[in-house]
Amino acid sequence: NFERAAVEMPPEGGLKLYTESGEPEEIKLGQEDAYLNEVNTFIECIKENKICAENMPESCMKSIKLALIEMESAEKGEKVYLT
Repeated sequence: NFERAAVEMPPEGGLKLYTESGEPEEIKLGQEDAYLNEVNTFIECIKENKICAENMPESCMKSIKLALIEMESAEKGEKVYLT
């Protein structure tokens, strides 16, 4: 969970993880296109008539809710808690 850590996505790419130590840890991301991978997985599930466990509606709803809460936090300039 992120109660004791924070993640930053700097403009130059990658991720920085900040923990209680205060020292950022750089996390290198692969060069793969995550969106393209998700679409390809979805297409494969359609072709094979399978449930796409990676893209369940419930998960998508949670992602949208989280993004909206992040936007609210940025607009207010303060912490916003999930409910």
